[in-house]
Amino acid sequence: MGGTDEGGALTVTATKLDTTELDAGSISNFLYLEARLADEHQYLAWLDLWAPGDVLYWCPPEEGSDPSRVVCLVYDDREKLEQRVARWESGYAWAQD
Repeated sequence: MGGTDEGGALTVTATKLDTTELDAGSISNFLYLEARLADEHQYLAWLDLWAPGDVLYWCPPEEGSDPSRVVCLVYDDREKLEQRVARWESGYAWAQD
């Protein structure tokens, strides 16, 4: 899934999750990869995890939430994910330390 470059920095190669044979281990590995890419600001590789087309990236505020009735932490389709990553990559996305 990755290695190091000549400067010793960690590099990660994103791979899509094979949904034909889902098990707890492959789901867990995918979630850890997703988190690592986001933590290391590798947003284009993170975006590549999500297939083009009908994608819904949803982070409900609590289990069992209905997105039509509550404010969700994230409720993005593919276009919104691409816009979000473009803003992060621009260097103009404000974040509080």
